[in-house]
Parts: sequence; C-alpha cells; structure tokens
Amino acid sequence: TKSAMSPPASTRRLGPAWTTHRVWTIGDKRHEVRTIGGFWTLLAGVATPQQAERLVAHLQDTNRFCRRHRVPTVPADQAGYHPDGDYWRGAVWAPTNYMVTRGLMHAGRDDLAHDIASRYIAGIEAAYRRVSPHTIWECYSPEKPLPGLAAYRHDRVKPDFVGWSGLGPIAMLIENVIGIHGLPFGVATNF
Repeated sequence: TKSAMSPPASTRRLGPAWTTHRVWTIGDKRHEVRTIGGFWTLLAGVATPQQAERLVAHLQDTNRFCRRHRVPTVPADQAGYHPDGDYWRGAVWAPTNYMVTRGLMHAGRDDLAHDIASRYIAGIEAAYRRVSPHTIWECYSPEKPLPGLAAYRHDRVKPDFVGWSGLGPIAMLIENVIGIHGLPFGVATNF
C-alpha cells in the first residue's frame, strides 16, 4: 500500500524540480538551462512540499529570479541571460508570471504571489510612464522600467499588446494584489 506521505506517481516521474542550483531534471534527463518552465510543477500540483520550497527559494534569490521586474524567463545567473529582456533570454512575460503566481497560490504561498504580482504591475506602470507610446507591451526588461527586446532584431517588442499581456493589469491585479478570488482552485461549476 502507498504511504500517505509518498509523493504522487506524477511527482516521482518528474523527479525533483531543481536538483541543484545549476541543473533542471525532467525524468532521467538533466538539463543545464534553467527556465521559468520549472515552475509549472507548482501549478500542476506535482511538486512535493520540499520541491516547492526549493522553487520558492529560487524565486526569492536576488541572483536568480528575484529581479527588479519579476519574474524573468531565465535566472540572472544563467548563461545567455540578457538584462534588457531579450525575448526568451530573460524578458518578463505576463503568461509565465501568471503561471508562477497561480502555482504559488496552489502551493499556499499567496504572500509571494502577491509580492510578485505587485512588483510586476509596478514594472508595467513604470514602463508605461517612461516609454512612448504609453501602452502595454509584449514583454518587459527584468532590470529596467522598459519594454523587452524583440528576438534577433534587438529593438523593442510589440506595443499595444493586450492579448496575454492584459493578464497583469487585469487578472493579477484582481486576484493577487486586490485579493478577489473566484471559485477555489480546481472547483468547476455549470452555468
């Protein structure tokens, strides 16, 4: 019989989220590139409490994911990280930040979800005030109050990008900053 303390089978298949400070493990494969993708384990509910705490520690580490404008796609100590937010080499994106904050809420870390959402929205506002056109951008720099850089072109990303970028000033503001939540996580309803 399975012990009540045993991690779910899905967690055992995934392996630890961050096995060391440098390696990401998926199944039996070790990857030297750490990315924001590792935090999906929080939202999926497959990280053990110990794995969740290691992930939280990475989010709070100022040498990694705890940057001025949170949360970059790769940690600042990762080779290839670009402080101007060169697209997927360190930029801050609404959908990945939303995934992180929802995962933290699922893991019972509403305090950190609130902090990340508040800092993310403050970064959006700072870029809005500083850069013309004054609008919502596709992604942002993790270090400066500026929009991120487009891949390969190294000019600014798309302005007026309220598709997924609207998650910050709408969903994250309502859910994480103001604190209004709908149904409990995982509960469905029929209308």
